[in-house]
Formats: sequence, C-alpha cells, structure tokens
Amino acid sequence: MTNWGYKAVRKVLQTFGGAELAQQQSGRITGEPGNPEVATLARRAGAESCVLLKNNNHTLPLDLSAPVALFGRVQKNYFYVGNGSGGDVSAPYSINLVQGLVNAGVQLDSTVLAAYESWCTASVNDPDPGFWGHWPRYYAEMPVKQDWVQAAAKRCQTAVVVIGRSAGEDRENTLKKGSFYLTNKEKALLDAVTAAFQKVVLVLNIGSIMDFAEIDAYGDKISAILLAWQLGMESGNAVADVLTGQVNPSGRLTDTIAKTYADYPAQNFGNKAENRYTEDIFVGYRYFETFAPERVLYPFGYGLSYTDFACKVTKTEIKDQTVTVQVQVENTGALPGKQVVQLYACCPCGALGKAAKVLIAFGKTEELAPGKHQSLTLTAPYRHFASFDDSGAAGHKNAWLLEAGDYTFCLGTDVRSAVPCGDLHLADTLVLEQCCELLAPPADSGFDRLTATVQNDKVTRTYAPVPTATVDLKQAILDHLSPALPVTGNKGFVLADVAEGSVSLDDFVAQLSTTEMELLSRGEGMMDSPLGASGNAGAMAGVSDSLRQKGIPPVITTDGPSGIRLRATCSLLPSGTALACSWNLPLVQDLYAAMGRDFAMGLLPISGCSGDISVEGFVTKPLNGHGTRGRQLFFVNGRFIKSQLLTAALEEAYRNQLLKGKFPGCVLRLTMPADRLDVNVHPAKTVVKFVNDKEAFNAVYYTVLDALNTPAPQPRKPQQESFYQTMTVQQYRERAPQPEEKKPLGSYTVRPAAPASQPLEVHDVAPRKGEAFTVTSSGVSYRITPPAVQEEPSAPAAPMPEETVPVPAEPVQETIVSSPAEEEAVPQSAAQQTVEPVCQTPWRVVGEVLRTYIICEDDQENVWLIDKHAAHERVRFDALKNNTQPVMSQQLLSPLAVELSAEDAASLLEQLPLLEEFGFVCEDFGDGTVLVRQVPSDLEVGDVPAALEELAEDLRLNRADPAAARDSLLQTMACKSAIKAGMWSDPSELQALADKVQSGEIRYCPHGRPVAVKLSKYEMEKMFKRA
Repeated sequence: MTNWGYKAVRKVLQTFGGAELAQQQSGRITGEPGNPEVATLARRAGAESCVLLKNNNHTLPLDLSAPVALFGRVQKNYFYVGNGSGGDVSAPYSINLVQGLVNAGVQLDSTVLAAYESWCTASVNDPDPGFWGHWPRYYAEMPVKQDWVQAAAKRCQTAVVVIGRSAGEDRENTLKKGSFYLTNKEKALLDAVTAAFQKVVLVLNIGSIMDFAEIDAYGDKISAILLAWQLGMESGNAVADVLTGQVNPSGRLTDTIAKTYADYPAQNFGNKAENRYTEDIFVGYRYFETFAPERVLYPFGYGLSYTDFACKVTKTEIKDQTVTVQVQVENTGALPGKQVVQLYACCPCGALGKAAKVLIAFGKTEELAPGKHQSLTLTAPYRHFASFDDSGAAGHKNAWLLEAGDYTFCLGTDVRSAVPCGDLHLADTLVLEQCCELLAPPADSGFDRLTATVQNDKVTRTYAPVPTATVDLKQAILDHLSPALPVTGNKGFVLADVAEGSVSLDDFVAQLSTTEMELLSRGEGMMDSPLGASGNAGAMAGVSDSLRQKGIPPVITTDGPSGIRLRATCSLLPSGTALACSWNLPLVQDLYAAMGRDFAMGLLPISGCSGDISVEGFVTKPLNGHGTRGRQLFFVNGRFIKSQLLTAALEEAYRNQLLKGKFPGCVLRLTMPADRLDVNVHPAKTVVKFVNDKEAFNAVYYTVLDALNTPAPQPRKPQQESFYQTMTVQQYRERAPQPEEKKPLGSYTVRPAAPASQPLEVHDVAPRKGEAFTVTSSGVSYRITPPAVQEEPSAPAAPMPEETVPVPAEPVQETIVSSPAEEEAVPQSAAQQTVEPVCQTPWRVVGEVLRTYIICEDDQENVWLIDKHAAHERVRFDALKNNTQPVMSQQLLSPLAVELSAEDAASLLEQLPLLEEFGFVCEDFGDGTVLVRQVPSDLEVGDVPAALEELAEDLRLNRADPAAARDSLLQTMACKSAIKAGMWSDPSELQALADKVQSGEIRYCPHGRPVAVKLSKYEMEKMFKRA
C-alpha cells in the first residue's frame, strides 16, 4: 500500500471506527474517578516491577539537589500500555515521565524541557495514532544538535534519556528499526548525549525485550539502565520513585536478555498456517543455561538494588515428595530495600533430556531497613521439576515422573548466581502421575524437536522426532463421556436450590433442554452484550430467558489484563510483563482485588433505615441499567431471598430514570428482627413474608431514592503548575466520594382495604401529586397516601402516623415474575434526579449548533452541551405526568384514517378513554383502520400515524402492567410534542431550558438518556494539546 493509500485508509477508519491509540481513545471517554486504593497499589506495583540492569558508580538514585537534563520525546508521549483490546481501558488519568519527575522534586533543566515541549506540541510532530493492527511501534525522535547537547551538559552533570516502544494485539514486534532495533535518530541522540555527559541514565519504556547489542556497544558511556516497562496510569510516578530512590528497585528479569536476536532459540513462529515449537522445553533461561550460557548479557532473575544483601541457608529438608529450604536474608547495605531469592533444581539429563536448571520456588522479602533480616521458607513439590514422558523413552509413556539419578538444589538471586543448598538421590524412576494421550500432533504433521543428550560427559544439542498421535481424539472424548441424563423437562428447580442442597446437580441439569445445554456451552457469541455493562466482551451462562428463570445469571466477560475494558472509567494497570517482574505475588493479588473494587465504583452505595429495618448495599447508576432483572439480589438477615415486593420498591425508585427496557441492578442487604418475617413460606426458604410489608417497601424505596437524588461530587480540576504538571496521587485521592451517614426514611400512611387474590396488584395508575392509591400484596390490599412534597428534593419525607397493618391468617406465597412485564407497586412517582447548581450565576447561552444542541457557559470555566429535544421532552413528560398542564386538543377539519395491523388497532380501541385523556378522539373504521377526529394541539398532523403506531405498541407490550403502559404513553406523547432536533428555537426558549438544566430540575429524558454533557476548560485544552 502506498503512503497516500495508507493515510487515506487510516483517516477513514479513525473517522468511522474510532480506532486510535488505546490511551488516546480511553482519554476521550468520560467517567467518574476510580477507586483511589488502586492508584496507590498500581504505583507501588509499578515501582517494584522496574528492573535496574546497570548502575555504575552509584549514578542512581538521582541527586535532588542537582539539575537533570531529560532527553527523548517519550518523556511526554509516553507508552502507558500496549495496544489492542488488552490495554484499551478508560483510565481516569495518566502520569507521564516528566510529570512524575516533577512530582518527585527533580530539578529538570528548563531549556531542554522547553525544547521538547515546543517540539512535541507542534501539530506537525503529533504521533500518528494509526488504526487497528497498524498502531505505531515507536514515535519519531526529535533531532538534536551536538552543540545544544553540550550546552546542556555544562548546566547539568546527569542526563536521562528515555526511549519507548509499543506492540500488542495484531501488532507484533518486527526485526526492524523502530521496533526491535534502535532508529537512526535514537542512536544519534544516544551518541550526542553520551559524548557530552559523564553520567547518562537510559530509561526503557517498553513492553517486551528489544535489541541490547547496540545499547551494550556504548559500554560505560551509559552509566545506568532502567527497564521501566509500561506501568499504566501511574507510570511517571512509579518510575520517578525508582529514579529518585523513594523506592529501591527490586524488580527481576523474567526473561533472558541475549547478546543478539540470533541467539534466541524460538525461531519457528509467525507462520499463518502452523507454528512448530521445535525448541520444546528449552525456552528462555532453560535453553541458555543448558546450551549457550556465554550468549547471555543479563540472566533470568537478574536485577540490581541500591543496597546490598546477604543470604544464608539455615535449613534444607526433603520429605513427603517436597523440598523445603529456609533462608535468612539480611540487608547489609545503607538503604532500605527488598530482595528476591530463587530456588532452582539441577536434574539429571536422563533419557528424556532436562534443562541444566529449572526454577521451582521463589520468595520476596518485605522492605528491610539496613541491618535488619527476614527468614523466608521456599517450598517446592516434586511436580515442579518433573518431566513428562510423551515418547516412552523413560519407560512410562504419558506419565509425569522423575528419572533415576542425582538432583541438586541451588539458591541464589538469579539463575546464574544460584549455589548448591541440598541434594536428592533417586535409585529408581519415580512416577508421580500416569496420564493418557490426547493432544499429540497429527501423524502427518510431525517435526524434529530440540533435546539434550550426554556425549562424553557433556550435554549437547540434538534433534529427535516429536511423538505423533496414536489415538483418535474424537473417539477418546466419546469413550469418556458421562452417562446421559434423562431429560425431565422444567421441574421448577433453580440453581440456588443446588447451592442450598435441596436439589442435586443432576436433577437440576436433567430439566435443561438441548437448546439450553448448547447455550451454556458457548454463551451469547457477541461482544457488547445488552445483558452487561456497555463495552463488555460478551455474556456466558444465563444468556436466555429460560436459563435466567432457572436462576442461572448471565456471566459478563471483559477484555483488559491491564484493567477492565468497558465504556466506563477504570484504572489502567501495569502490563503483565511488568507485574511478573515484581516477583511479588501478594502485591499482584492485592492490585487485582482492588481493581475489582474499582469496577464496583460504577455502583452507588446506599444505606438507610425504616423502623426496625436497615438497608445497605449497592445499586446501579441510572445510566447503567441492565436488560433483565437478573442483577437484582436481595438478602434478608444474611439469607438470599426472592421478593416481588422488594423488586417493586427498587424499580419504583428508578421510575422514569432508566432507558426503556432497562432494569436496575442491586445487591441489597436488609437486617431486621427475626420475628419480623416468616421464612417458612417455601421449602427452599428463598421466599419470605414480611410482618409489615409497608415498612419493608419503604425501607428499600426511600433508601434507594435518597441515593439516586444525592448529587454526585464534582471531580476537581487537576492543579497545574506547568505544562507537564497534571495530577498528583494525593489530588486523585481527594477526588473520591466520601461515604455519607445513614439518613432516616420517610413513611406512608396505610389503611387496610378489601382483600385481593393477586399477589401484587395496582388499582390506581399514575396517581397525581398527593393522591392515594391501592397496592395489594400477600393477600392484603393497602390504601397508600404518599408523603407531602418537600421543599428540598433530596430530603427524606417527614414520617406520618402509621396505622396497624393486619396480617393474613394464612401465609400467601409471593409469585415471582421475571419478565419485563412484572407488576410493580406504584407509590408517588420518584422525582427526577436533582443536581446541585454548579454556580449561582445563570448560565450564559452562547448559541445553538446543528439546531439541536444548546451551548452554555458557566462561571466555573465549564461548557455545557444540552440536547434541547431531550430536555424539552422531560419538561413535557413531567407536565403530563403531574397534570400541571392540561392537554389541549384540536378538531381535524376532515377525519384522518390511519391503517394499522389488526392487533395494534385492537390495542388502541380497547383504550379509547385513555387516548381521549391524551387528546385523541378515535373510532373504529373497520379492517384495522382507526378514524381519528381529534388530536393533541401540539402534535403535527403528519406525525399522527407514527404516534398512534407507537402508542399501540406501548399498549400491546405493557398490557399486563397498566402503570408501565401509562408511563410509556406519556413518554411517547412527550417525545412527539417536544421541540424537534433541527427546528429553529427562540433564544428565550433556549435560555428557559438551560435554566431548568442548571437548577437540576431536569437531568435525564423520560427514556433515561442524559440531557446535558459538561466539558471543562481543562478537557478542551487537552484536545488542543494545550495541557
């Protein structure tokens, strides 16, 4: 493809596909700050992952009292993560190297800094973001002149040069300059800096090993080398911590750095037809330590520290097929630090051919102060150094075993420094596990593989044919299938019954159909499943209504080993290569546990109480609704339950705040005295009956409503002292929302009414403000009067006197309905979420663009974009809902005949009084045609057919739920009567809508979409490369 053709394709894909660098694409997705705990752990893990390869004459740590010259464009255009879906995470922020060094107090030479700032911000030097599979592997370096570098050397004794690389999904490294090798400009930069400075620190911002032959050729001209990897959003801070000595480097290599590319044994990959692993077990250090130790620059497990350690083996024990070594590690240097100790096994070569050394255990100390020590215990079962006999050469085909001979165990701080600390002699071959052949290469795909043999007491490289398949895989699978279960059909069992032990797993599985079993085996089969959060990688398990009705929830998957890849903010973590180099398993586990909590920040914490009932837990934000009710989990006194009453209370709190067809999710825990509920309603004890339904309803409804009406804290703008300074970790922590104390809940006044047979029935739909309505639950009907309207929308309603609620003589089991038409209790409609005004000064309406979006400016340097149709739609909906504006109608000069399907026409004709309430006067004209004589005055005649079609669909889909049907009709009427996108609006109309948005009176349209988007001055400056 020509350069012009490449640019054309790239432009099209960027415009229509949004393909960019992962970190740039993430930067444009807005979201709330993540979990501050992750920032601390990510920074710590990043620092512990850095590997110090060289440090002549104590060049590092940097002297904070002396200026430092920083070279290399990657100081600003940093590679935070690899490309592709794995790192495509919507990070809340990212710290580059300059920002990190400034945060750490390093005095950067202002002349050099200004030159790179000016060059990098010039539009002609913007890094090419590429598109999917064609991302840049490097950024073109800024040219430098020798005299300019020499002038910097007169002002500074130390220079730091940073060079970066990227690769990733569909974008592997290549044996080219700018990928595995240095570019000409990068070598010119190193030539100039090493010629001028006495102390040169090379920082490598890379995701995998690159060529070190050219770097090694500089010899002692490069004083220190730090592998900084790609450390996610805290990259700059983490690397600066190591460079300044705030953190003593303790990372160790998880690969061998060889002298040249030709020295690596893995050369047979990248073939589109097949990959042949001819190197067999001899990968990495196992190859080099066995066959080519002289070709190693930096051995596996290697890494330097700013301090010194002494290791002493205090005990070696071998019993119960386990090797145990105790070692005491002492800090003998002058600075605190951590040390990694590694245990290797040296096995007899035998008939199978073994590597000279195999890592079998490792451990890392805590940070040790000078003179302090710590004892570590390393444990390795025999399995860790066993061989698999796939050929039968050792006499036990397809078995894990240890061949007879002498075994030596070595301890050290890398594979090369390990010294003997124990031995084992086996007189006979020991079989650990006998297996069977399954996945041997096909007979027509054989090849020769590398192995080790002993010739003249020396281990040499030889090749032998790889064993090929002797069994039919398909037949082997069929021969080992479990006996088929007879299909019983749906018996009403749910998965929770299996967990509780009341139903066996076989009985539960037997009721599944063939279609359901097939769905369980493959999942939904598409990305961005509507069953999960937006941007997910697909759904598994409960992907059908029938599976979810059996209690199998959908399991949502996401991409992103460097974070969670969704269209929502999540912390960007160090790459997997980096974390492995930390050799700190507990730290990595803590980091990913915190990442899970980071994801949970997409939920709203709630806490409240009503009478003796307390409620706490999490609910989804209105914009994060789900396609089913499968995400609603209720626990009462620690017991998982199903409750239509609590579901109704939850969903009523969200009324008119969710997108159409979406349901809220929750994990709610209710705590109450044991005598306030009956758990013996159902054998599985998942259905309970509350002594006071009204109090339970109130507890959930008001607690959730209070959380939804509480304004979210506004993130603070990062403080900027210069072009590079964006955000410190402390500032990031301060952005996190603070927990609020529990608030008492309002209550309803309840009067018993006539008993009803349905488990939950709504008699009065869409009550007006202050009107009472009737709810039937557990066999008793209640007349409910909503609390008085409060002046402050977020304040709980004042308690009102409560009458005694009679309890039915016989418990009535609640009916659980999982379809979208599930019946709901309908108290006073929840108010639209309110927002505290960002400023007291009225927003200035700048104008309107595309005749759709209102542009406003507040006095806090924020720009607001308001969707005028969505905002006016909300205004119309609230007016219709509360009957604050009567529906005006107009008589048509000639009746309008609207042709509909027979089913839609029947739906409309069944609800003629309701249609008349909305301004329509219609009559049956026969054969699916409806004759319209009168329409709402704010509805264009040309829109009447489409409006009636939507109304008919609303009535048909919500026939079983009158309240939902009425709301759906209101939404349709509000939409049809609102200002349309593309219509001209008077400035006074625009100002009126802006005032309502500013006051917090409207925040979402009736379908749950946001009506306004905020763009801060800082965000705009970032777009224009001014920040």
